[in-house]
Amino acid sequence: MLVNAFSSPDPASVRRPYPSGGAQYPVEVLLCLLSENTENWQTGTNVYHYMPLSRALEPVAACDTQELYRSLSGGDAERLGRPHFALVYCVIFEKALFKYRYRGYRMALMEAGSMYQNAGLVADQIGLRNRVWAGFTDSYVAKTMNVDQRTAAPLIVQFFGDVIDD
Repeated sequence: MLVNAFSSPDPASVRRPYPSGGAQYPVEVLLCLLSENTENWQTGTNVYHYMPLSRALEPVAACDTQELYRSLSGGDAERLGRPHFALVYCVIFEKALFKYRYRGYRMALMEAGSMYQNAGLVADQIGLRNRVWAGFTDSYVAKTMNVDQRTAAPLIVQFFGDVIDD
């Protein structure tokens, strides 16, 4: 799903399948495993950075799963059910502001919207339910996931859950 939503179909290309102001790509995706069923995953790590060019996951943090889910849901976990994983879209301030100054942040927000729309379309194709969520506290999420708020901030969370049965 990550490759289809965020990486170019051409492995040699540095372009991505969504628009970005000036091709700066200031929004990064963090994958958060929320299910206890994590076979074939690195033990202890449940937050990963997706790198679209190499199509690889880089370990970021080992968090308590319940604490991670509580921070991402903004304390409203009952409305979300029990998602298997979440994608957290984070703006990297230096990349967002480098070329377009104050307008770069606005462009990063539009980029994040394009990204979660792409991920939603791919999830729909494979029958995976998803929900975009903004009801969280930025500082709580950043602290839980070990994100330095001086350089980056979470913009939006997208939860993914059960496979839809036809």
